[in-house]
Amino acid sequence: MQRRMNSAVPRYRDKVQHWDVINEPLHGNYFGQRLGEDVHSWMFKAARALDPNVQLFLNDYNTVEQCDRGANPEVYLEKVWNLNASGAPVTGIGVEAHYSGEPQLVRLKHDLNRLAMAKLPIWLTELDFSEVESDDQRADYLEAVMRESFAHPSVAGIVLWSAGRSTCAYYKDIDPGMCNPCDACLADSSFKDNEAGRRYVRLRKEWSTHVSRVLWLGKAMKVSPFPKTRYQALRAEWSTHFARRTRLGLPLSFTAFHGRYRVRVSFRGQQVERFFDVPKGAGRLNVAVQL
Repeated sequence: MQRRMNSAVPRYRDKVQHWDVINEPLHGNYFGQRLGEDVHSWMFKAARALDPNVQLFLNDYNTVEQCDRGANPEVYLEKVWNLNASGAPVTGIGVEAHYSGEPQLVRLKHDLNRLAMAKLPIWLTELDFSEVESDDQRADYLEAVMRESFAHPSVAGIVLWSAGRSTCAYYKDIDPGMCNPCDACLADSSFKDNEAGRRYVRLRKEWSTHVSRVLWLGKAMKVSPFPKTRYQALRAEWSTHFARRTRLGLPLSFTAFHGRYRVRVSFRGQQVERFFDVPKGAGRLNVAVQL
């Protein structure tokens, strides 16, 4: 285990943002039974020693999807709190969100509220929907869960499970019970959006700000999200699109979603590009750009 960590963690240091230090600890205890329960705390401490900046997660299923005596939010919280009490640097909670049939949104909100008691960021890590009757129904379920999750203050990100048809086919060859049909695909094998993909794109547009207005002639400032990728919402980083004109020296203000922004200022043939981050939560951020 130490050799594996020494190989993988330094290799991707400053390249990956998160590690699932222990995957599905509520559904089996292979290492604990063989090496003692303290090994879980040691794993987090060893990972932190190799990368002081990466976020370290637990990850498990049936925590928000359905009733599971061994993996409900109370059991998950107890695991997190016990690890933190031992000095383990748990910095995030992963819920896989493998849904069978229609998701129960009231339950999802309740379970997220319970898990939020740990005061750690929560990520939906493997979101998909099996046992659906059509692509339209799967798109409805995807939209419902993404809306509920995006609205929750403790949810920091959403990752889809097998978002492409080719990936799904790969898993299907390994285990016919996995990803059959493609439970999370946004596009077909030709990379053409299906209904879930189209719904996803509409959500992205809805959760963005689009403003275009001329105030006065003079310096033009444009603020746009960075990086500008189609599937940025998988990390739940929603965007603000904004373009206005203002006189030189006057402030330009707007309301923005949290995330990273690129500012380009053009004036008399000069162009300056700067980046800034808008943190989560309410507040005011002042950004000065000098030519």
